[in-house]
Amino acid sequence: MLQTAAAFGFRLAPSLKRNLWRSWYQDLARRFDFGDWVFMNYGFAAAGAAARPLHLEPEDERDRYCIQLYDHLLGDTDLRGLDVLEVGSGRGGGGSFISRYRRPRSMTGVDLSSANIAFSRRRHALPGLRFMPGDAESLPFAANAFDAVVNVESSHCYPSMARFLAEVRRVLRPHGYFFFADLRRKDDVAMLRQ
Repeated sequence: MLQTAAAFGFRLAPSLKRNLWRSWYQDLARRFDFGDWVFMNYGFAAAGAAARPLHLEPEDERDRYCIQLYDHLLGDTDLRGLDVLEVGSGRGGGGSFISRYRRPRSMTGVDLSSANIAFSRRRHALPGLRFMPGDAESLPFAANAFDAVVNVESSHCYPSMARFLAEVRRVLRPHGYFFFADLRRKDDVAMLRQ
């Protein structure tokens, strides 16, 4: 019942919301501990027009729509030579895509689920890519540690969007990039933009 309430956007006490999502994602990661499921986002397909051309390696084609969301979000931003953080990295597919295709100096994924972190470390062992457990509202990094922060379809799970955004501001270097995509109820969009 509580999981259903959270999934449909009902308001929950912050501590209950955090514990509910953590429990649910831990359970998902443990139940589906196999190598093919590496993205947890819904994906992106351009409506009415073709998506920007995106050449993928054959092994990435099965995740094309999930990858297209990251590619659409990042646009033409050149991440080479930058330190990038993904908050809510899930099963590591986004961090792996960014690391392999966008070539930042470093790519760090943070997720609340220790089971997702363990899976990501096993599945995506690449130079310059690391995964760490962490809370989006209390990131385990010094101020001004990253040039870019990415957050894809994760913030709806956070008890306090304001605390999350304060953490993004804290860890971003001056003139850093914040790439954000998520789902919200129509009634919540104005507050999110504010």
